[in-house]
Amino acid sequence: VSSTAEIAIVGKDAHQYRKQIDKYFFPNKIILGTLSQSQLPLLENRVSQDEDTQVFVCYNKTCQLPVKSVEEAWEQLKLTRFS
Repeated sequence: VSSTAEIAIVGKDAHQYRKQIDKYFFPNKIILGTLSQSQLPLLENRVSQDEDTQVFVCYNKTCQLPVKSVEEAWEQLKLTRFS
């Protein structure tokens, strides 16, 4: 059984990124997002650098470096799941 992927999306395009991520089948995932900032544990202290939307792929509260596209986030998810 693999760990649950925790996906945090931060920035002005968070809703669109979530919709794009939901197009991919990936079991055991939790997605949270915010347009600016949030006190929810997965989103806490995560703010978008510059004005780009960023995606953080995390497992067990440990996140990989943020990426700026859904494709890059998907690659991180695939690498972690199939490694």
